[in-house]
Amino acid sequence: MGYDIISLPVTILFILSGTGLFYYAIRLNQKYPSEHNFINSVLTFFLWVIAGIIYPLFFSAYNPNIRFFQMLSTFIICIFTPGLILLILLYQYKFVVKKHPDIKEKRNITTFLLKFDQKDNQNSDARSQRLRTDIHRKALHLFPRE
Repeated sequence: MGYDIISLPVTILFILSGTGLFYYAIRLNQKYPSEHNFINSVLTFFLWVIAGIIYPLFFSAYNPNIRFFQMLSTFIICIFTPGLILLILLYQYKFVVKKHPDIKEKRNITTFLLKFDQKDNQNSDARSQRLRTDIHRKALHLFPRE
């Protein structure tokens, strides 16, 4: 077990994702300080960084069979999944939104925020979660399941 060059792109991707989320959390905290749960965002950042650091330790670098699965998982995490997301977004833009311009008018940020605020006001009492519950939920992501 140890760090390997094959798993380096996944480590970099995870740490960059965590850093991007942390930057976005700072921006959200500056814009909406009372509504944004900054501690939750910091915990998410640390989980991304921890996942990036310990990812290479899940594989043995000396077994050729494991090396194949390590390369396969690196391909799926770094190339296939982002490419699939890009294709879905491209399809939605090229074929759905361009053919039906009324969808673009319905799916704008102001309409979304108005609907979000209405739902938020209706559910403000029902969704009061404590920080401890959120930490426990996030901590369970660190343990692999069978």
